[in-house]
Amino acid sequence: MKKALFIFLAVVMVSGGVYGVYHLSRLNHAETEMNGAILNINEGELSEAIDTIKEVLSEYRYRVVRAPALYLLADSYGRTGVYRPAEKTYNIILSDPSLKEIDNWWIGSIVSLAKLYRKGHLKASFSQKETLVRSIDGVIDEMQDADRTEKQISLTRAMERLFLLVLTFNFEINVEVPSDETVLRGLKTELGYLLIETGDYGRAEEVLKNVDTPVSRLGLVKLYLKEEEYEKGIGLLKGLLAYDKTGDIKKYYIKQLFDYAEELYSKRTYHDALELYEEIDREAPDTTYSELALYRLAKYYYNNRDDVKSFQAIGKMLSNSIPLKDEEALILKGYIYYDRREFVKALKVFKEFIKSYPKSEMLGTAREWKAMTERSIKYIG
Repeated sequence: MKKALFIFLAVVMVSGGVYGVYHLSRLNHAETEMNGAILNINEGELSEAIDTIKEVLSEYRYRVVRAPALYLLADSYGRTGVYRPAEKTYNIILSDPSLKEIDNWWIGSIVSLAKLYRKGHLKASFSQKETLVRSIDGVIDEMQDADRTEKQISLTRAMERLFLLVLTFNFEINVEVPSDETVLRGLKTELGYLLIETGDYGRAEEVLKNVDTPVSRLGLVKLYLKEEEYEKGIGLLKGLLAYDKTGDIKKYYIKQLFDYAEELYSKRTYHDALELYEEIDREAPDTTYSELALYRLAKYYYNNRDDVKSFQAIGKMLSNSIPLKDEEALILKGYIYYDRREFVKALKVFKEFIKSYPKSEMLGTAREWKAMTERSIKYIG
């Protein structure tokens, strides 16, 4: 009996060894192909990377291979601007419970999917956002629960884990795995943004303040602006300009500055509005917003009989590269000269307008003022 058992165990060990060597060999091949795909991604050869990863996924069913392969496939889709396939691939990872245990690929998929929605690449429904909130909450709770005890698992499950460990201990692809702290920051940041979208502003503020990174602070900016706490939001946004490497934050800052200035102007809080318009002109010259800000300044000073400042704003509008309000600026210049009884200069301006803008909607107005100015020169001098 003992001899028979010994023979049986020997057969099992030999068979297992052959079986293990076969799978280790396949994993080595998968590792080589995946590292080649990562090299393609790093060099910007995304279509080649996508083709390679698809081949890996069709040939290898190991979870340790599928998790990073699916994640990198989704990431490559996102980098090429093909967002629907990216979304679908991330959801494949999230819908497969077996992939949840493979490093941080499952968690990374939650964060990446949330980023696609946050950045406006895809539109998520309210229920999708709520589902992501619940998922992120669950992951954060698990990661922060330092006293949790591992659940009892069956012998079969234990053997499966051991088998996975034995076969995959040598599988390693050249991707840096982030620390738990970095992962938590990413999760909490995306959670904060999702809470804003789902209307839970109080909790969103609490979560984002707790993270305190440039991205989380930008989330707080969006939150404060939604709640019409403009000074708070714009002040925080101004502090983020130091982190602006692409110019996108500055563009956003100038837009919010202009919107707030318009809000103040509509409420007749002119002094504060004018300061913001002037800041826009200083910080973002030769832009659409500076042109609009200068027009507001020119009109305000004209209406308040400050010809010098009005002329200054008009001069900047007519000399910059933005033609958006040039017609209005030139007409306004003629009005100022006329009001100052400098009729010859006013006539010159109205003639210039008629010549420069023959298809303008304001052409009729220019002709009327030209005729009126000519009469003024004739009868008044």
